[in-house]
Amino acid sequence: MNARTAFLICLAAVAAALASGCSRNKERGVAFRRDISVNLAKPQKNWPGDPRKTLTPAQQDVLSLRGRPDFIRFHWKGGEEFAGDLEVPRDVKPEELAAVPQSWVYLRQGDEVSFPSSAQYQSDPISDRLKVVIKEGDPEDSKYIPTPAGGEEEEWHYFSSGMVYRFRNGKLVDAKRQHDPIHGYMKH
Repeated sequence: MNARTAFLICLAAVAAALASGCSRNKERGVAFRRDISVNLAKPQKNWPGDPRKTLTPAQQDVLSLRGRPDFIRFHWKGGEEFAGDLEVPRDVKPEELAAVPQSWVYLRQGDEVSFPSSAQYQSDPISDRLKVVIKEGDPEDSKYIPTPAGGEEEEWHYFSSGMVYRFRNGKLVDAKRQHDPIHGYMKH
């Protein structure tokens, strides 16, 4: 096998690996990159299709006022907790995806718009935890650590970047590079 053939085979393998990490739900017009996050998806060109059929009145209002969000956040566990890769089905059907509570993230404005009901929406600043997920992806390891004061902190470790983030009551209290990045680290 010559060098050109080996290069083409390697290139095809890389393309296949990248494609397998991306899960598209064409009916809903979103793309998940499971190797980055199961909690965030990018709206695609065809999103949201016909807004009168696919969006609630509150979502239609936000779309007309603010435009397409940078990310759609899916609240698989309800509330503010982030789901892990194994907690989300591999191939989500459109009707399942539509039933998952969601919020829309607008990076330039620095806020997350949630929809408490089909007729209401509210805007809140992007939380520290969500900022880290946007930057780094879902945590590669997380644990709770007791503090000397009797409370606890949540620690998120990213082997792929060498970063460790600590949160207390959802607020970022420490971020540091703990080690060199482990290149090629796979989350699942």
